[in-house]
Amino acid sequence: MTKQYYDDPAKLASIGYFREDGIYIMPLRHVMKGYKISVRLLDVCQQISDKGTVTYRADVCSMTPKDSCHEIFKASYQNNDILNQIDINSQTGIGKWTIPDDFNAKDLQIIFTRKQYSLTTIVGEGGEVWPVGTQKISCGKTETITVTPYEGYELASLQFNGADVNPESCDKNGVCLYNVTEQEGDHTLRAAFSRRKMEIVIISGPGGTLFTEGPTPEYGQDCEFILTPDVGMRIKDVLINNISFREKLVWKDDNTAHLVIPVVRENLHVQALFTENCDLSISGDPSGDASVGEPWRFTPEATSSCDRDLIFYIQNQPVWCLFDPATGMLSGLPEKDDAGVFSDIRIGAKTEDGKTAELPAFEIVVQQPNQPPLIWGDPSPNATVGVVWQFQPEVDDPDDEAETLGFSIVNQPDWIDFNEKTGEVSGTPEVKGIYEEIRISVTDPSGNTTTLPSFFIDVASAATESSDSNDPPDSNNDGGGGGCFLQIIQNNP
Repeated sequence: MTKQYYDDPAKLASIGYFREDGIYIMPLRHVMKGYKISVRLLDVCQQISDKGTVTYRADVCSMTPKDSCHEIFKASYQNNDILNQIDINSQTGIGKWTIPDDFNAKDLQIIFTRKQYSLTTIVGEGGEVWPVGTQKISCGKTETITVTPYEGYELASLQFNGADVNPESCDKNGVCLYNVTEQEGDHTLRAAFSRRKMEIVIISGPGGTLFTEGPTPEYGQDCEFILTPDVGMRIKDVLINNISFREKLVWKDDNTAHLVIPVVRENLHVQALFTENCDLSISGDPSGDASVGEPWRFTPEATSSCDRDLIFYIQNQPVWCLFDPATGMLSGLPEKDDAGVFSDIRIGAKTEDGKTAELPAFEIVVQQPNQPPLIWGDPSPNATVGVVWQFQPEVDDPDDEAETLGFSIVNQPDWIDFNEKTGEVSGTPEVKGIYEEIRISVTDPSGNTTTLPSFFIDVASAATESSDSNDPPDSNNDGGGGGCFLQIIQNNP
């Protein structure tokens, strides 16, 4: 039997085939004895998937991947694996398979897949990459690798398969991106990091010099600056990233200073400012004593040889005081709750360019003024001859000094005893009379005296039993004769 294949429909028609409903039919009269008629339309393309095609031509089945990133993954015919029977071109990836005589396209299954390769990331100290380790990457797809330095580090080098490469982009924090695209084979990406070098920009104004001590610091290291003014000049200020660091200066002598910035974590813009060296003085002797309820005031005197405007400042200002930065005056009226000691008060003056002068520290002692003692009582104004008369005044001292109070008396009657420690007065009058303008006073240890209102004592005679009677005399009375009684009544005209 002879095989004969035609791939041209016109050729088939010329030898007697006709087409009906898509099928080529040969009339029996054309069949010759001893021949088996087998008709196959060749160059029929069957789309297996969007990843490749299968083409039948003559007795060969061609399996063509979509592109270089795809390959034949699986092949079976009548559920039997035929992948090892396929001749795959290593350059193009196209597979050739000789089809059997009883071939039926429905029994053929071809699966294409996208090629995959491995990508291994290797990272040094000071950072990390993502994804980490070994990953599968698909051919033709872009795999983005994120390279992140740790704080204080930066990306020093990036190598892909041993060759230096540049990242696609890096943000302000040093995080970089690198894309792996359409690379065949297995790959290695290596990232190395180093300590970030700080950028130091130094601007030294006229009148002096500014320089760094030692090499440019790395991230996290200290950085030291030396400031030296010219003759007749002095350091006005030093600005780091537009922030004043004058208070941080450490003076080596009257003019030269150095400044240490510890643990630098950002780039520095350093500017030194110098100005004319002027003399500034301040003087004054503030009183250290103040009393509750009494005004207290102090104003220093300050002068500048350069006739500069002065600004006064204060440290540890008492809460009861007001301070005027234009004049330096400190004043106030302490109240009872302000009594106590206010220490380490400092008043100084400074020029607009930073020159300062300061008074020695002083203190203010606020004292509570002594209050006079209190005395009260109501002595009896009546006394009787031969009868004891007594009075004890009541006293109090707001300053809690009652135990040390003293007493005195003015116009003390000669029959009265007086106790100078208690203020008690007592005695027994012997004759009647009136004793006036008697005054008892109390005095505290500070000399404050309070006097009881003056009083008097009226001493009367003792009462006696009367022998007179309004009854008429008895007729038997020895004093008269007869029974005659005479009563005389005198009326005042």
